[in-house]
Amino acid sequence: MPVGVMFQKARTLGADGMELRLNEASYSGETYWEELLAAQDKHPLRCLSFGTILNLTSPDSFVREESVASWARAIAFLAPRLPLTVLNVLTGRLENPDVSPFECERHGSHLQTPEIFAAQAAGLKLVAEAADSLGVRIALETHQGFCHDLAKPAAELVDAVNSPRVGVLLDYGNMIGFKPVPDLEEVVKTLGSRIFYLHLKNSFFTGNRPPVRCGLADGAINHRWYLDLVREQTGALPPICIEAPRPGDREYFAVQDLAYVRSLM
Repeated sequence: MPVGVMFQKARTLGADGMELRLNEASYSGETYWEELLAAQDKHPLRCLSFGTILNLTSPDSFVREESVASWARAIAFLAPRLPLTVLNVLTGRLENPDVSPFECERHGSHLQTPEIFAAQAAGLKLVAEAADSLGVRIALETHQGFCHDLAKPAAELVDAVNSPRVGVLLDYGNMIGFKPVPDLEEVVKTLGSRIFYLHLKNSFFTGNRPPVRCGLADGAINHRWYLDLVREQTGALPPICIEAPRPGDREYFAVQDLAYVRSLM
């Protein structure tokens, strides 16, 4: 979907903003950025976020450093021109190719070594310095296949960086694919004030199969309780991004999910 159409639809739906990829494969870098600026000028949104996968799990220090430098150059260009808030950052995939991707608990933090942890922390300190100079915050998404997939390893990595610019993007919808499923209340308490940003999506269970995506109000996650828990830990709700990673009419999904979330605010 063209960038301008995405902005227009977000405005029509009444959304405050969007999260986009920092690098969109269907565009060259400069063309993508030019379209972003034009879309924001024509259909202005109050806040924008960008998601990025760095290469901080690479054993090559040059690759790690260049991934941070590339991110910093992009944000340095965009931050003065767009209403950036908190940015979604993932440090790099860590997966076992011999294990099914649906066995979430056997990837990511399960495979982390002290050396990989140290490399990520060092890279994120450079990210934090750039974020501080640009006036933005970053949040590590709790996502399968990454070392910050669950609450405890995500909190440990944020604490190792020790910067007020670095926190966690809590996506509990990613966690319910783990066995056993992490306890929601324990997850929120473990992360506490480190929670800078939320992704919301829902799923339901069908026996031993992977969770099946559904509307925010229709699945196993009680978002009414979820948001109450976050409020208790952080004092106020952080920015929220609604996701609909399933086939079908996503504009219809957005209308339904936005209405549901607004009823919980």
